[in-house]
Amino acid sequence: MTALTQETIQNALKDYIDPYLQKDLVSAKCIKNIAIADNKVTLDIELGFPCQSHQTSLIDTIKSKINALDGTADVSVTLHHRIARSHRAKAAWVNPLLRSIWHSHSWQKAQPSGF
Repeated sequence: MTALTQETIQNALKDYIDPYLQKDLVSAKCIKNIAIADNKVTLDIELGFPCQSHQTSLIDTIKSKINALDGTADVSVTLHHRIARSHRAKAAWVNPLLRSIWHSHSWQKAQPSGF
């Protein structure tokens, strides 16, 4: 029986290739906050896209991979998504001059012709 560590959990999860990311969740840095206490494992999965369509199957797969490890009694997985703003939008909010250009340009495109 091997000790249950963050490393053993990450190694178990490396076998799962996400169909949307085309890579495992560990190398994609989607696995966050692995905690082990009294044979109970809790972890967060953070995806960069909305994941409602395959949320339950993903959680079930992750739970089964961790439950297959020796010494695991209970597994809790929290899944959420975080969508980052584009570089253009970030730059516009950081620099006031870019923000004013961004808004004036957007306003001109939104006006109907003949204005």
